[in-house]
Amino acid sequence: MSDALTYVAVDVTLPDTLTSDDDTFDILCGALFEAGAAGLEVQDAGSPVVVVASFELAEDVTARVEEVLADVGVEGATVARRSLEEIDWSTHWKQHFAPMQFGGLWVVPSWIEPPDDAAYGLRIDPSSAFGTGQHVSTGSILDWIVELKPDRPVLDVGCGTGILALASLLVGAPRAVGVDNDPEAILVSNENAEKNALVDRVAFSTTPIEEVEETFAFVVANILAGPLIDMAPTLAARLAPGGRLALSGILGTQAEDVAAAYVAAGLELEKIEPRAEWVRIDLRRS
Repeated sequence: MSDALTYVAVDVTLPDTLTSDDDTFDILCGALFEAGAAGLEVQDAGSPVVVVASFELAEDVTARVEEVLADVGVEGATVARRSLEEIDWSTHWKQHFAPMQFGGLWVVPSWIEPPDDAAYGLRIDPSSAFGTGQHVSTGSILDWIVELKPDRPVLDVGCGTGILALASLLVGAPRAVGVDNDPEAILVSNENAEKNALVDRVAFSTTPIEEVEETFAFVVANILAGPLIDMAPTLAARLAPGGRLALSGILGTQAEDVAAAYVAAGLELEKIEPRAEWVRIDLRRS
């Protein structure tokens, strides 16, 4: 992946009725990342709120954003596309990205060394794939991984940067598999596996979850509530007897619906762990 790419900005001016404190706003931001946004800037000093989404140059970015707005149910927003200068992401994000600690695990960018007393150091550089540990939904599953220390193979569904699969390997999993429907995410995940010398223990691919034949003792999925509900039977089927599953990317208001879908698929609900307005849902197969 080239360090310098040409990007465009799509300015999304939200209706006055939608603020950055609303649940719908968080869903919208997550959906923009899912649609390929490389970064988001929120301008909410006044009303209306403007979300600036940066995309790699393509003809359909405006249509993609308009489709996201429709899917999320945001009406009355205006969308305007403008050019951006070439951005060197390897340096642009350095001013915003700092090391993060999850128990004994430190997640650091490649230009910073983990602390000397870190039990585990994971190098993840910001990129156009989602997942650096900064968002609470990613951080919540990292806490789960560090606490459980998986000792058997792990499946990471919607792997993004590969952060959850790679963290699992560092804390004890012998092997991991990561799947994502975005080829860019697979490219980034493999680059991060190389940075951490974990290539020989992990396999990242765009294989649909329906085509993954193996079952796993540990499964993680940091996506969004809607897709998680849709894939509940398939994802539950990937969990081995006695296996543990952690789901995130879920707002507190969506937790009951997501949990119910997985209980209906035959899993036992262990707990719903809140983190700000988001939750992590822990389940297991008996």
